[in-house]
Formats: sequence, C-alpha cells, structure tokens
Amino acid sequence: MVRQQHLASRQLAEAMPELNFLYQLLQRRLSGLNPLQVGERLRILSIFVKGVNACLSLHSASVVTVFAYPLANMAVFVTFVYSLRSMISGDQRPELQAGGFAWFADLTQKDTSFLLPFLAIGVSYTALENALLAGATGGNQARFVVLVKDIFQTLLIVSIPVVSTLPAGVFFYWIPSSLCGIAQTYLMRSPHFLKLVRIPPLTQPPVTKR
Repeated sequence: MVRQQHLASRQLAEAMPELNFLYQLLQRRLSGLNPLQVGERLRILSIFVKGVNACLSLHSASVVTVFAYPLANMAVFVTFVYSLRSMISGDQRPELQAGGFAWFADLTQKDTSFLLPFLAIGVSYTALENALLAGATGGNQARFVVLVKDIFQTLLIVSIPVVSTLPAGVFFYWIPSSLCGIAQTYLMRSPHFLKLVRIPPLTQPPVTKR
C-alpha cells in the first residue's frame, strides 16, 4: 500500500505543472469577465474541469487515490486502537494486569504520568508532518497538502483529553506503528530504496521559455 501511495503521489506531482498552468489560464480568463456573466463563467469552468480531467488522465493521476491511501491507513489504525482498547479493558486480562513493561505494570489502566499519551501524539504529529509534506511539490498542491496536514495535526492535539484516557497497553501498539510510518517515509525518500522497489524517478517537467 505504501508503494502504491507513493506512485499515486508521484503521478500527481508530474501532472502539477500542467494543472497550475490551466489554473492560471482560468484565473486570467475569469478576471476579464463581468461578475454578472454567470453563463459564460460556468462555460469556462466546465472547460477548465475537462482540461483538468484530461491532464490527470494523461499522467494516469488521481487526486482521490492520493488521499484515499492515507485515509484508509488512518481508518485501519483507529479501528485497531479502539479494538485494542476494548480488548485490554476487559475484566479477564490477568496477563496484562501484572508484569507490564518498564514502570507500566498494569497495561489495562491509563497512564497517570501522561507520558505515553503525549509521546504517542508527538510521534503521530511528526509522522503526519513527514508523510504529507513528502508528497508536496510546490504551488497549489503544496498549499493544499499543508492545509490537510494542519487539520489532521490540530485534530491530534484536540484529541489529547480523549487519548489520555486510553489504557497504557494501547500505546504499545500506537507508538511503534507511528515510528514504522516515519521509517517508511524516510525510506521512500531514498533513491536506492526506490530503485529496489522499482519506483521510477520523478520526471522533471520541460523548461518552457516565456
């Protein structure tokens, strides 16, 4: 899934120069129209949408696919976290109530020191920062990716009161999972690793003279 996500981001990145050019043409054309020319504005927008679809098709790119993989990963992650919460919070879990890990003896209770919740939020925050910005190439795509990143990171921070009530055992899945996500992001930036998993290098757009 990580490889497919990276390929989808790469295809969208290769389409971005043409998409930015189409957007500039749209702005230039609309700026010359009277605000009351609604019909003409709709006609131009329709042509712009057709151009965007043709450009995405030319590069085999899809905006939906780029964000579908992270959302699917997040859905699986949230499902695992709450499934673990239900499992760990059960009454018959003696193996989790004694021993534990380090000074976290009872993994069925919440961490009263708040170390694990804040560590989990911090690692996830960093994982989002690295993963989303890795696919940003500049221009409108970069601004949109930064907006998405800020929304998810804000949700993480806002969720601290809820996260702090989770059993300590949940974080022994959460934190390693987020660390693996960070490691994957750095691996996908390595040319040698990309060559190993047969991901082609990013095609540079041709230089056009103005």
